[in-house]
Amino acid sequence: MEGFRYFEEGTRTVQDDTTIQVDGAWYAARPARIGCEVLTRLYERELEIRDVRTLELIRRHARATRKGEVKLPDAERVFNPSRQTHQILTRAEQIGPQTHELCRSLFDKRGREAQKSMWGIVGLSVRYPASILEQAAAAALTRHIHSYKAVRALADQLLATAIERLEALQPALPLASALTQQHELIRETSEYAKFFSTAVSVVKPVPTPGEPEQ
Repeated sequence: MEGFRYFEEGTRTVQDDTTIQVDGAWYAARPARIGCEVLTRLYERELEIRDVRTLELIRRHARATRKGEVKLPDAERVFNPSRQTHQILTRAEQIGPQTHELCRSLFDKRGREAQKSMWGIVGLSVRYPASILEQAAAAALTRHIHSYKAVRALADQLLATAIERLEALQPALPLASALTQQHELIRETSEYAKFFSTAVSVVKPVPTPGEPEQ
């Protein structure tokens, strides 16, 4: 049929920051309400957001050109904290004051849309010690870094440096014909933990990495 355009149709739920996620990018969905379901039609170069029942057009956007892109006008950003905001900030505070301040500054700058980055930062606590995350957060604040991926890159560098220093503090064990967990040169677990804390405390600031996309 002449004039017919092919599209992919689906449904999405409007998130806490008033956006929907499609193919790794986020699109403003107002006036659709937070928590409601909307219909999406994905064309070659644009995205339509429609009422799921009436099919009335709610919003139209040019398609994002990269993953992680956020199509949300500054005037539509929501800056009042939600329950989700408080959950993230509580987790950040448990990691340490620098991590809490970093997440707080992200929210102050970008509103609820920043919660995606904030969740990523507090989620790093399963991979890195709190002391490493605190140093990474402090560096991010000093250098005005506002990207989760950049904070993760800082943490990677700090952790690698700490491990190198830790290994340098430990004496080399002699080769043995059989593995053993008991030897006069093998120290208690608590001592190794102390070594790691010492190594972390003397890590020097790392050079600023190129800030990746959010």
